[in-house]
Amino acid sequence: MEHVQEFVTKYLPIPSLLPAWTLLVGTTAIINGLQNFLGDSGSKLVYIKGAKKGLVNPLQARNFGLWTLTAGVVRLYAAYNITNAAVYDIAIATYVIAAVHFFTELLVFGTCGLTGGAISPIVVASSSLFWMISQRAFYLGG
Repeated sequence: MEHVQEFVTKYLPIPSLLPAWTLLVGTTAIINGLQNFLGDSGSKLVYIKGAKKGLVNPLQARNFGLWTLTAGVVRLYAAYNITNAAVYDIAIATYVIAAVHFFTELLVFGTCGLTGGAISPIVVASSSLFWMISQRAFYLGG
């Protein structure tokens, strides 16, 4: 694991864990976003209850894919510009939006279930959000 961290961080301007994590999450989001253009099977895993109600379709998957792709690009940019306050805050906003979205789909709208498809993005968005907020002063100097 240490070798992977060294490999990834040597390409980042600040070789530390938060930019490396942000790079990983951004890359994953881009891959997932592109996957949603190929079909709606991934969205059906996330919105499992919505899929049973016929709410998940190719158009919804592509819209979800566009959001995920956009968030991924922002996060990649943040990984390489972790000391830029505007970029840092926009990256935080992507996690806020994702957390609110998945929590409301789970608790309010009932389209997500307690499965890996929904729990994974909730955990990633929530933990990344708290991590970025807690480290903001460190990376932005105050």
